[in-house]
Amino acid sequence: MAEQNKALGLHQRIPLDILAEAVCADLRGEADSDRITQLIRTEYAGENRQKKGVHQIKTTIAMNPVMDFCRGHKDAVLTAMRAENDSKLILGAIIAGRYRFCYEAYCALAKQFRIQDYVNTDLLQRIMGTEYGANKSVVNVQINTLAQMLEAGLIVRVKPGVYKAAEPLVPVYSITLDVWKESYYINEPLASSENEETLLFQPYFKYIDVSRL
Repeated sequence: MAEQNKALGLHQRIPLDILAEAVCADLRGEADSDRITQLIRTEYAGENRQKKGVHQIKTTIAMNPVMDFCRGHKDAVLTAMRAENDSKLILGAIIAGRYRFCYEAYCALAKQFRIQDYVNTDLLQRIMGTEYGANKSVVNVQINTLAQMLEAGLIVRVKPGVYKAAEPLVPVYSITLDVWKESYYINEPLASSENEETLLFQPYFKYIDVSRL
């Protein structure tokens, strides 16, 4: 039975360029709410959507154990954020660390891409509905999650409502894999960090190519 009370959280797409600036500012100890507000105003029309956007950026950073990990490795993360693929993966991990729905959608799509080339939104909605129920809120959060994945280059839209896997992103820096792992362990607290050879075969790791690290 679906857990109707499970938190959804991602009520609006988070622009990755704005999130990247906010993350880097936080790591440098230079967080600037006014700057984030200005950037959000260029992205969204309407005071309500702008307020939601600012709130979502702030809570994604402040209420996130992945960010705690990044702060503990801030110099390495700031360096990695300068590389496009690394930035996309780190931001994807931060979002997955904050929003359980996004993590589960990443995994659900990865599992489906193992057995078929294309996945449509109806199938994903049925899969996610087993955990979150079938209602308008779930549909909206799914739309936002897919938009985040598209922007991060994790999936490709074939046509409206149909998606295929993108080529796994190749990071330049090993810290990026560490951040991705951290987001996995946060969502899978019973997973063992002692057996990392099998870790990379988990569906969540389909989006990252570590062969060159």
